Amino acid sequence: MTTFFLKLALTVKSVGNKDRNADGYVIYRSTSKDGKYTQIGTSTGGSYWDIFVKNNTTYYYKIKSYQGSGANRVYSEESDVMSIKVKKFQF
Repeated sequence: MTTFFLKLALTVKSVGNKDRNADGYVIYRSTSKDGKYTQIGTSTGGSYWDIFVKNNTTYYYKIKSYQGSGANRVYSEESDVMSIKVKKFQF
């Protein structure tokens, strides 16, 4: 079983099973669990780096996998909500 990872600053969190048949993933983020989710990126691998985060903030994520491209792209259902809290972020 492979796993999809979100990499957030210095945090790495497993967020669910990677779809072996997927051509890619769409990543959505919100600052509240039941708030509006905005697409922040895509990934064709099993991970995504989210570097636009703030200290002491909890972020909520949903992920969709997809197959195909362009008008023929088919999406999965959204994943369950996953949360990650940034505790200390420094360069």
